Amino acid sequence: MAELSIFTYRPRPVWIVDCDPRIKLAALAGLSICSLGAGWTALALVTVVTSILWLRLVPSLRVLWNQTKYFIFLLALVVLARGLLTPGQVLLELGPLDLTAEGLAGGGYIAWRLLVIVWWSIILTATTAAAQIRSAVAWFLRPVPLVNEKVVATMIGLLVRFIPVILQQVRETMAAQQARAVAASSNPFRRAFKLILPVVRRVFLSADRLVWAMEARCFTPDRPFYHLDRGPADWLLASGAVVLCAALLLS
Repeated sequence: MAELSIFTYRPRPVWIVDCDPRIKLAALAGLSICSLGAGWTALALVTVVTSILWLRLVPSLRVLWNQTKYFIFLLALVVLARGLLTPGQVLLELGPLDLTAEGLAGGGYIAWRLLVIVWWSIILTATTAAAQIRSAVAWFLRPVPLVNEKVVATMIGLLVRFIPVILQQVRETMAAQQARAVAASSNPFRRAFKLILPVVRRVFLSADRLVWAMEARCFTPDRPFYHLDRGPADWLLASGAVVLCAALLLS
């Protein structure tokens, strides 16, 4: 069984846990779209609000860093690549490439925006059960023609449940490789290659076992959905999302 992480849903004494998953999905979609052209001031406001929620969900900043450090490393690579490929005022010459101030600023803006969106996505998965997400997705897709909303909602629900399993498999593979001195290699590409292949193989094997288990139990998408109902906390979340989206659009 995958160990609990910030990606795993579990009941918490936070008001957003009791909010309607449809409001959460709509807020996430609105904030993601509105942040595409947002300025630095509005992104700072959204970051502050997100950080306040994180302080209620995560026991410490150390846990948050351990769970998201690889994604932050990926964002750092994005900033570096943007800095090396964008013309402008040269800060550092690295052979045939130049590190520019305009590139670092643009890359930092992109990385900042992606980090905020990922934080909101993790807040959604950490405060919403997979059954609730499944019901909310089916509710949104029900009016769409030629789309089986039950099948799509079931697939997304399984994807959400698989996230902590995949992370656990990555941790187990890394521990096994460290015990066999694979991680001691000085070639980062070799280490990445040796990590990705076993993890992908284990993910596909887990997916096959899941399919066999579902077929053995005569699983069908026509299962009862989670009952969705709105409460007082939903108005607070919806109002806050509208205010943040307006700030992002007007910045």
